[in-house]
Amino acid sequence: PGEYWYASGFPPSVWHNGTSIALLPFAVLLFHYSARFLDSPRVMELLPIALLVTLNLLIKPSLFLCFAPVFPLYVLLRHGPGRAFLLSCLPVLLGCAIMGAQYLVIYHSAEYDRIAEAGGASLALGWFHPWKLWAGNIPLVIFNAVLVPLLFIAGYPRVLRSETRVGYALALLIMAVLIYAFVYETGDRELHGNFGWQT
Repeated sequence: PGEYWYASGFPPSVWHNGTSIALLPFAVLLFHYSARFLDSPRVMELLPIALLVTLNLLIKPSLFLCFAPVFPLYVLLRHGPGRAFLLSCLPVLLGCAIMGAQYLVIYHSAEYDRIAEAGGASLALGWFHPWKLWAGNIPLVIFNAVLVPLLFIAGYPRVLRSETRVGYALALLIMAVLIYAFVYETGDRELHGNFGWQT
């Protein structure tokens, strides 16, 4: 009672948002190809990863916010500071260039501000803001959202160590939650919770 379960949590499917629906297949494909690179870091995997990073960013940049720090770090931990790590940084650098251009347009263009009626939106750091406005008990909301995966990992703990995709997905989810916990927009979009999409 009193909780906004949908707005405060992170459901597996977001059916009311057109950009999330459009993003879903490309996000899954980015996860798939980047996980293949984690298993076997080959140069030929970089082209689909770079293409999917670009498509993800042009549709909705939410997944890239998690992908950018997690993917190279995961490669570094699995393969060391060699060629594989340097290769993993290439699609991230491409994505950062695209995202930098988007940032300039979205947060520093008066024309975009006027067209989007963004009301002087900017970025800020805070502790669970605006998340705490939607949820009275954030740890319970997180626990509720990850209960089934946690039960699976508790029942099959070796899967976390032996399956690249499980650990990689968990790392992406942790990064998504951290972003939603610390980053938010100001201005008219302050209470929209737009940094919650990646969860």
